[in-house]
Amino acid sequence: MALRTKWVTSDKGRVEALLKRIGHTNELLVVLLDTAHQAQVDRQTDMTILDLMDHDTLEGTTSRPELKTMAKIKQWQMQERRDSQTDDAVSAYSFSTISGANQTSRRIHSYQVRDFKRGSLPHGDYRTLTALEDKPVMVEWKYYNRDQPFRLEQTLRLGGLVGLLNKDELFKKFMTLPCKGLVDDADNSRIGVVFAVEGSAGNRLKSLQALIRETQVPVPIGQRFQLAKGLVTAVHHLHSVDWLHKSIRSDNIICSWAPESEIKIPSPSSRGKPAVVQENGGDGSGSGFGAAKASAARPRPRPLPPQYLVGWDLSRPDHPLELSETLSISTAGFQSRRDEILLYNHPSLHAQSASGKRPRYCARFDIYSLGLVLLEIGLWRTLSELRRHCNSDAEFRDKLPTEFCDKLLPRVGEVYWRAVRRCINGDFDDGSDGASETEGFQLQIAFERLVVSEIERCYA
Repeated sequence: MALRTKWVTSDKGRVEALLKRIGHTNELLVVLLDTAHQAQVDRQTDMTILDLMDHDTLEGTTSRPELKTMAKIKQWQMQERRDSQTDDAVSAYSFSTISGANQTSRRIHSYQVRDFKRGSLPHGDYRTLTALEDKPVMVEWKYYNRDQPFRLEQTLRLGGLVGLLNKDELFKKFMTLPCKGLVDDADNSRIGVVFAVEGSAGNRLKSLQALIRETQVPVPIGQRFQLAKGLVTAVHHLHSVDWLHKSIRSDNIICSWAPESEIKIPSPSSRGKPAVVQENGGDGSGSGFGAAKASAARPRPRPLPPQYLVGWDLSRPDHPLELSETLSISTAGFQSRRDEILLYNHPSLHAQSASGKRPRYCARFDIYSLGLVLLEIGLWRTLSELRRHCNSDAEFRDKLPTEFCDKLLPRVGEVYWRAVRRCINGDFDDGSDGASETEGFQLQIAFERLVVSEIERCYA
């Protein structure tokens, strides 16, 4: 033991120099790869570092500040699970012990309802576009039980968490918006997360779901591939820090939409027929799914503006009902809205266990929901439209990985189709259920290799 210690001490400089040369050689080898493979190496390297990183190595990671911030979020997730049996005060204290988290929470602004334009935060909304300090913002509401008011400790914890998203512009990795702070609306038993929104005051929020529903002609396939790449990469980054979104749906993917009228395609007599993404010779519109319908001049879809993933679950890992997306019964179309949300749930969440308890939410459920959004992007049809062609929810869920998924093949190709099927079927051959930390990491590896890297190959 003494000899080994002496060798390490005396040769420390040589070992460090050797490691630097090895690192430099690896970098040169990576440069020889094409762009897609370089991105894959970067993702897998970061994922491995995050999996192995502890508090000591975290503090030493100064050359990659965004990776350091991601590690802090992962530390928070792990600490919250360890503290799941403690009260809120202890949980908040544990979060503040993570280096930098306490300082981050102090930089998060806390707003009051009166800080916003009067009457611009109506009760019953789950997402509100308004103005704050003469700049457009989006407020995303999370409701809590009136009988169990949201406590100060929980607010501080929530503020620290969303504050970490702003550090080193980490929100870009998660394909979301920069967070400005929190607004407490105790009178309506809700707390709002305030996000900055780009665009002019005349813009409005439009979800991907609404865009699909309202756009007759599908957005060009190349733009849809780019959107899919951004989504799968964001979910990959999210899961690499053990954060589950829990609400991946096309209505939780939004953009800032200018109100200008859409450009019209000249009539067929002057320019010929418009180019339309077709399925089996048809445009997929009409009274039945997949039925062709002749059309004269149609609105040409505008280029997709930047899309953002919102609807984040901000509850503690072991307290899924602490902050919910539960809609107020005063929300317009409450029942139909609730039914649409349930369409994205994993089948296990619909099945009742013998004990009557729902299964613990896991990464596979996020991936399943992601697969359904990828299906919507590929078919350019909403899930609710597909559901209308089924007699029951059970039939709908049975057709998703088979009949509906197979309609992707002639539209977007085999690579995209195969990735979507994997997400919906949970076919990752990692021999796990994603429950334990080790099994979760194996699922991350499989997801990166079989979905993220595959979708990266899709071009048009």
